[in-house]
Amino acid sequence: MADHIDDPHPGQLTGAIGSAFLLLINFLMVQKGGLGPKEIYPYDVAPHMEDNLDIHFDFVIVGAGAAGCVLANRLSENYDWRILLVEAGDDPSSTSEVPAFYPSLQRTDDDWKFVTQPSSRSCQGMIRKMCRIPKGKALGGTSSINNLHYMRAIPKDFDNWVSMGNPEWETDNMYFFYERLENYRGTNYYPLRYGTSGEISLDSFNSEHYIKDMIFEAANRLRYDKLQNRLYLGYIENVGMLEEGTRHNMAKAFLTPIKNRHNFFALKKCYVTKITIPDVRERRAKGIQCLLGNTILNIKAKREVIVSAGAVNTPKLLFLSGIGPAEMLKELNIPIVANLRVGENMQEHLGVPVFVGLDKNNTEVFDQINELIDAPYLFMMHRRRPLATTNINDVVGFINTRNEPYEYPNVAIYHYHFFPDDINLKSFLDNIGYEHEIIKSLLKHNKNQTLVMFLPTLLKPKSRGYIFINTTNPLQNPSIKANFLTDHHEDDLMTLVSGFKFIMRMVANPPFVQHRANLLHIDIPNCRNLKFCTEFFIKCHIRNLAYPQGDVVGTTKMGPLCDPSVVVNEDLIVKGVRGLRIVDASIMPEIVSANIQATSAMIADKISECIKGKWIRDYQMKPKCKCMKTYD
Repeated sequence: MADHIDDPHPGQLTGAIGSAFLLLINFLMVQKGGLGPKEIYPYDVAPHMEDNLDIHFDFVIVGAGAAGCVLANRLSENYDWRILLVEAGDDPSSTSEVPAFYPSLQRTDDDWKFVTQPSSRSCQGMIRKMCRIPKGKALGGTSSINNLHYMRAIPKDFDNWVSMGNPEWETDNMYFFYERLENYRGTNYYPLRYGTSGEISLDSFNSEHYIKDMIFEAANRLRYDKLQNRLYLGYIENVGMLEEGTRHNMAKAFLTPIKNRHNFFALKKCYVTKITIPDVRERRAKGIQCLLGNTILNIKAKREVIVSAGAVNTPKLLFLSGIGPAEMLKELNIPIVANLRVGENMQEHLGVPVFVGLDKNNTEVFDQINELIDAPYLFMMHRRRPLATTNINDVVGFINTRNEPYEYPNVAIYHYHFFPDDINLKSFLDNIGYEHEIIKSLLKHNKNQTLVMFLPTLLKPKSRGYIFINTTNPLQNPSIKANFLTDHHEDDLMTLVSGFKFIMRMVANPPFVQHRANLLHIDIPNCRNLKFCTEFFIKCHIRNLAYPQGDVVGTTKMGPLCDPSVVVNEDLIVKGVRGLRIVDASIMPEIVSANIQATSAMIADKISECIKGKWIRDYQMKPKCKCMKTYD
């Protein structure tokens, strides 16, 4: 099975207007000196590595996503340690700097291009019935290609972790580390009290659009108020990882400030193929093997190997190193180091788009043209909207669709809008991976009306997938059996059905009625024999159009050692293997009620204190960070 779907021209702008737009952007970039110059990122030590095939570091960190960047920053504070950060990708592209361009970053060189295995229960409207899962392959990881949202998890998420046998991950502990990472620079008042002295630059998008006002008013009529923070049900204008109107990814936040430290080294475009565990009986990680061009490097870690490759690639690397289910490793003739249930417990936020048409506003066509003409200049010269925003994507609703009065949300609703005959719509849909007939239908609807896309998203899926490999080729993406919408009682499906029906109620409110809003009847080939808007049709719509949001977690589950499904303990040390930690979203026993970037960074910050506490004699650990006894 192929691991990605070929797409030779992902996310391109087409037509005369689109070409003129790109020409203007290029001209202004030359005048302004470009976006995101390479000098802001750490120097690549790759040219010096090929001649030094036997190299020692104290800590080797695999993966420069949110967690890896934080770890490199915190551990290199000790100048007695040599830290190597290994990343398969390169510096993020200039395109990633522009917030409005985030939908076009999927299927580019900055994306791993993961796809799920075909399923009969979900992804039915996708090419080859395979959903695409966007994950960043660049410094900063997914924070370099996502929608820039910064969201803390809610206390209930950590309460659940504690109930699963992880007492050191209670809420107060976690919020201490969130605040330590944050640097809120906006002028909006947030009772949540973001931190103001950390590394992650946060700001409000401050976008304005009449559709946003309509959404807030309609939600208010359904008793969901506009909130100043996420506690807990209601609609917000979310903050983003922004610095002066441009994307502030995790590499900028944590690697740029340390790029000149003499003890920190970044190795780019290097594929880690194996964790080196020379003695299967000793079961101690001694380093890594990686492929740099055509050269195999053997890099030694005197203290620890820390894998922060993400919830898809981390399991793959463990499998290739002999850590995983014994049956699969035997089939691939991989020597077994530890028989652990790596790759299981996979969870992901699944969203279903619901498209609504609004009466064509004659001024909107002119607004679109004016935006295309003015936007490059306003952004390049002043970092102002519309390119400094993400459409209306900063509006997020957190609702509870259950009949009982629950305090916490089970659905998040994101939003996006398209002008009449919008040049961006086709590339947006192509990047998701829909079949031709579905895209054709939506483009037809968009000819003479504005489209609003509501995206009800499942926050706490009950379905569980898994990651596996069927080859020892380290350059091939792992296989993803996502199992979306497969839980026995169909709770996941029915939650999304209730989210769809909530949108129907939103659209029936006066703010939308005044614009003659209509729920679009999209031509979905698999649903043609079903009556529009019946429950049967809605279920079919969901099974065909729902797609993952790139928040994969859970595949190296954290928990008490007596639990046979657990891969790492509370200090994130791999069960039964010394000198090896997993520090990324894969350790989450249950997915959080938010996108995972902030929580991944927070996890790394907390564990960095534990690592220092272990290896530095008389180290005074920060408040609220205790560590369990380690295997060593």
